Amino acid sequence: MQRVSKLEFHQGQALLIAADTYPTILDVLYEEVQNALDEGATRIWIDVNQKKKIRQITVQDNGNGASVEKFEKALVTVGRTMKKEDKLGRFGRGLVSPLGKCERFTFTSTPKDNPRLYRCWMFVTDKIEHQTHNLSIPSESKQNLVYGVAGTTSSRPGVVVVPWRTEVRIERYTEDRHRGHIDVDSLHEGILDRFATTMRKLGTVISVRIRNEDGKDTGREFRAESFNGKPLEVFTSKDKDAGVTTFRLYIARRTDKGRKGRVGIGEMANDFRMHFGVFAYAAKAWLEDEVVAALSSGIFEGEILTEKARLHASRKKFEEDQALVGLCGSINHWFDQVGKKIYDEAKEIRREEVLQECGERTMSVMRSMLSAPEFQWIREGVLGSVRYGTVTADHIPVKLRDHGELVGVRVTGGGPAEGGEHGGNGKPSSELSGDTPFYVTGPRGTQRKLVRDNSIGLGLSHNELTDPNKFWEFDERSGIITLNIGHPIWAQVEKSGRIATMRFQELLIVSVLVLQTMPPNMRDQQRLALDAIVKPFAYTLTEGDVVAGRKLGRPKSEKKKK
Repeated sequence: MQRVSKLEFHQGQALLIAADTYPTILDVLYEEVQNALDEGATRIWIDVNQKKKIRQITVQDNGNGASVEKFEKALVTVGRTMKKEDKLGRFGRGLVSPLGKCERFTFTSTPKDNPRLYRCWMFVTDKIEHQTHNLSIPSESKQNLVYGVAGTTSSRPGVVVVPWRTEVRIERYTEDRHRGHIDVDSLHEGILDRFATTMRKLGTVISVRIRNEDGKDTGREFRAESFNGKPLEVFTSKDKDAGVTTFRLYIARRTDKGRKGRVGIGEMANDFRMHFGVFAYAAKAWLEDEVVAALSSGIFEGEILTEKARLHASRKKFEEDQALVGLCGSINHWFDQVGKKIYDEAKEIRREEVLQECGERTMSVMRSMLSAPEFQWIREGVLGSVRYGTVTADHIPVKLRDHGELVGVRVTGGGPAEGGEHGGNGKPSSELSGDTPFYVTGPRGTQRKLVRDNSIGLGLSHNELTDPNKFWEFDERSGIITLNIGHPIWAQVEKSGRIATMRFQELLIVSVLVLQTMPPNMRDQQRLALDAIVKPFAYTLTEGDVVAGRKLGRPKSEKKKK
């Protein structure tokens, strides 16, 4: 005999589980912005008060708003969307997203066709959590509100004109440092990563104000700008499982802080975008490491659109199926065909710039060292060995000449400028006849920015040497020290950052200079001894701070004395 078993569930707990799809307050704010954009909002205001006794957030927008009927329909369809496929939100959970991360929140709205029908629904986490059946959300009419232009007043007593149709107010949100963390930069970048396409279409402007625990306000107003880098040719790739994948990418413009391009990925039929770094974290099993590095490097900006791969309900990954594997294959294919060449060139240029900067800073250290009286023996040894890298007596002011002090350094690249006594730009040179500048050249010997001062006739170059086992070469004729950037120990140090690189090349340069003070017949043997300390010194640079648990820099007490 067939028996039917009854299935029941705790409605309040089920609602909290649905809300936990959005685990942090930042996720909740992204959801509120998304809902506002889905309703056509052109203005969105976000206000966060982080003061411990308040901890309140309001999100207001001038979108289409909601009637009682529309709200109640949304409430009974949590978990299944009412929205069309092309809307940003389509998983039907955003309405209750603040639950479990605050003590209560309210949803206040009026429909676009009636500016005076404001109604406020109240969601109290503790009460909802304990409602097993017949879960209900209380509401009240807000007859004291009317929609209108900001700054205007109503002729009706007690009525307030507001520029928003919908407001979500989150009260006493969680103090958990992870779930409750909000900062302007993260919110700004997260909104643009996800919704820039829709914001551009609507012309939406978003204003954010965050008041911290000390009462200090941080504000920002922004819109989604169009991509302004150098456009690449639109690239399409076809896969039997993923369908068509379209790449609309640009080479990001350079800023004072380097290239800061961001790549988004999404479905062709939907304007929601996921930052490529987020996508790659979940899809790393099918993406090549270099592809992830390139598309996360800031060199590229734009979007990658897929025909068949589907967004997961969490909005932090795509559904793990054959379509996703095919999408990743298409991204790898684009990189092989287009991206790799651009990425390699950009990396090389960036490396040259870093080496140039490190070289300039290191040479200023050398200048300072050689100016000190206790290192006069090194200076004299270097000046005695360099044939053309000399400084004429006329170059040093009389008041400094007696003390043998040096005045400065000039940094350039690619050799001296053409044009006789004038530089390549037609301007008189500040160097006197017979002087050779103290300069730095990059791997390609390109002309670099000049840092003018006096000089002692040494140059620094970064290149791969014919002998891969040598750390450096010194040309006494030109006074150029060439450091071997092809040596595996150099590569090891370079990966540890600029400070390690500068200190490493300073050791090598000092080795060169000290060697020049020795008799020529002893230099080969002494070089072996100096080279022997390079590898252990490199280890201390790359591993020492980690092993010892220390940070670079002087102690705070020493900094204060200065």
